[in-house]
Amino acid sequence: MHFYRRALASVPLFAGFVVFSTIAFCYALASDRFPSGLIFPAISQLGMENPEKIVYQIGFGFTGVVFFICILVFKQTVLPILKVLLPDQEAELNKAVIHGMICALGCTLQGIFTLEKKPGWQSYIHWGGALLFAAFARFHADYINKVYKHLRKELPEITATLGFKQMCIEPPIGKTFGVVLVFQMISGSSASALLMNGMGLMQWIVIGYFICYFLSYSFDIYYACAYFSRVNKKKTN
Repeated sequence: MHFYRRALASVPLFAGFVVFSTIAFCYALASDRFPSGLIFPAISQLGMENPEKIVYQIGFGFTGVVFFICILVFKQTVLPILKVLLPDQEAELNKAVIHGMICALGCTLQGIFTLEKKPGWQSYIHWGGALLFAAFARFHADYINKVYKHLRKELPEITATLGFKQMCIEPPIGKTFGVVLVFQMISGSSASALLMNGMGLMQWIVIGYFICYFLSYSFDIYYACAYFSRVNKKKTN
């Protein structure tokens, strides 16, 4: 049973490993072509040219798939416990799961359809995917945090990460991401290096917050499996 718990709890961690590795690898491949003074490019700029474009497409496409699996694991382990304790919230809990799945879809879309030097249909799909990721990650997180706050006493282990989760979405990250995305769409590469670094760094921080939020599901999933194990033991005894 311990192995089963660890295997399921490792899914969010694996997703985090894939996305951070993809960004690091793409950065290393693309850094020689950065404009002078640019240190923090928009993440989208890391997948505009080969060979890093291929890494970006495979890495972020796969990240979206693993995030989708992460939400499915959350649905199979944590969600049933929440539904038992909050039966009147079942529809909203199901909606939160769907929001998580749409978030994963957005990640895959912005990965496969990379940003172009001269924006065309592919760039618009890319930006649309990025918006889906950010918006529905926030919708999902807001509701799950609300539920966890309500069940802190009943589920102290599963909700132990609530403080961390709240910290991850406490800043106005949705609005910040929107500002950065609009800036990227309007300015392209014509802005100064200082402004591009500022906007790029903001985007990195926002994406980092979202990723860390989903990484915390490793603890929730592990303790949800432990919860089911205790319940089953009581039934057999």
